[in-house]
Amino acid sequence: MCRIEERGEYFEPVYIDIHIHTYPEANNRIPYYDVVTLVWKIKEYHCGELFLISFTEHNTMNKDVYLAAKAVDMNLLLGAECT
Repeated sequence: MCRIEERGEYFEPVYIDIHIHTYPEANNRIPYYDVVTLVWKIKEYHCGELFLISFTEHNTMNKDVYLAAKAVDMNLLLGAECT
């Protein structure tokens, strides 16, 4: 665990990505996005540290991905890109 000490207080870094698209293109939606592999890769690259992500689609929300993410029990923000 990476901890930063400042004035006698400890802070732990948090990986944040609030702009993850689950579709390759706005008009080319795929039915499945591998949330489990995404979480595994985030944990691997960031040594198991805390993380917060958001799946952000164009003018829609990928309900299936959010439900899959909820099942994995992760920190998640609901997101949408409105154009």
